[in-house]
Amino acid sequence: DGQIHDIESVSLTIKEVKETLEETLDVTLERVCIAAAGRVLKTYTVKAVKEFEQEMIVTDEDVYSLDMIGIENAYQTLGNDINTKDIRFYCVGYSTIKYYLNGYQINKLTGHRATKIESLLLATFLPEEVIEGLYMAVEQAGLSVANLTLEPIAAINVAIPEKFRL
Repeated sequence: DGQIHDIESVSLTIKEVKETLEETLDVTLERVCIAAAGRVLKTYTVKAVKEFEQEMIVTDEDVYSLDMIGIENAYQTLGNDINTKDIRFYCVGYSTIKYYLNGYQINKLTGHRATKIESLLLATFLPEEVIEGLYMAVEQAGLSVANLTLEPIAAINVAIPEKFRL
């Protein structure tokens, strides 16, 4: 289920790998990128919309803000779907599927003039307990987390060249 059941044991394994790498590479490791298993993922495809009072040139900040609107929309949908408020979820990844500029699909929004930008976004969430267990195991091994992704995303980034990904 992606949940670490024995934090101490996992931490000892991480520490062993860390020490071996440090000795082999003659470096001191302080930060690590980790990948979470996703068997209890909650994934949503949502639409985000941002309108401007007048025609504006779209900036990177506007696109980031649009993505965050999408993540918030997905989180609200998640909140409506789960039966209990006792379980908290963290967004562990998102990907924009499509962007729209004034109603027309476009590959990149930045630099274009627009009165309305939209995106179709896929956002993925994991339960708080899964994330906290991962962070605790890493911290007990003497490291801090620099980045978190999902195992399938980490694998595709290593194994499949970007030009072959769908």
